[in-house]
Amino acid sequence: MKTRQKIYLMILMAVCTVLLSGCHPYFSMEISEIDAPPMTEIYVLLRAEGEQLKEERDVPEELLGSEIALYNEDGWVPAAFAVNEVYESHWSDGWGLSLVYKDSELEDNLRDFCETFRELRLAVVEKDGRVRSVSQPYSLIPEDRFAYPVKIYYDEKEDSITATEYISRHINGSTPSEMWAGLTMITWITNIAVQCMISRSLKHKEKKLSTGVKCWIVIMLIPGAVSLISGLILNLLPYFNTGEHTSMGNIKFILFDEISFFISVALLLLLPLLRKSGLFAAKEKTES
Repeated sequence: MKTRQKIYLMILMAVCTVLLSGCHPYFSMEISEIDAPPMTEIYVLLRAEGEQLKEERDVPEELLGSEIALYNEDGWVPAAFAVNEVYESHWSDGWGLSLVYKDSELEDNLRDFCETFRELRLAVVEKDGRVRSVSQPYSLIPEDRFAYPVKIYYDEKEDSITATEYISRHINGSTPSEMWAGLTMITWITNIAVQCMISRSLKHKEKKLSTGVKCWIVIMLIPGAVSLISGLILNLLPYFNTGEHTSMGNIKFILFDEISFFISVALLLLLPLLRKSGLFAAKEKTES
């Protein structure tokens, strides 16, 4: 296979890898109750005002005039009945619900929901609409995570809300993982270039690399080093790890993904030994 064909095949494989690994699942916020009392449901309470509020509450016929339908305490109102663009889908067993913002399950809309309302409360409600209990406010922007909660469990007895799944917050329109993915693509190019430069030096039996070439190699290895370090930080530090995958699974991906970086560094460190071995010696021209 010609060198040009190999390069084209390498580029095609890299593009396929990016496309296959770049898919993002859709989310709705799931809220469920631990040890839920029989014949009860959970309703989300939000502190809404102005245009966020519906002109007239949209209450099911069976709950007309009930406590939850009319609930309004310190600005907290039931999201399903009183707040625009917030939709609740209650599970058939009554132990939880799926919450959607702006009639869409896109991640960006859930991030928008968290930034708009900032916190929520949960009301445990009897079938007749009587409010059994109301939780303490729960922040939708956790201090211990650079993320928003997607899956929430509520324990009425302990009055505690626990998030078990998150989506990342944005930095200038991108999540840290998206920034890392972009850096990784740059890394593939620079690391391959370093390997080509070192291979050329070995092939032509150059005694030493020029100062300019050394500087270029060091500069081109920087993205790989930054990508490796940032990838480990994103997955090992709980503050950045959204918990969508196990940390060890991501670590293995990082190591596999940065294999070209390791090869580049290894070649650079072993360059003197490889020169002496003669394995990459150029064929000597013979005089006719």
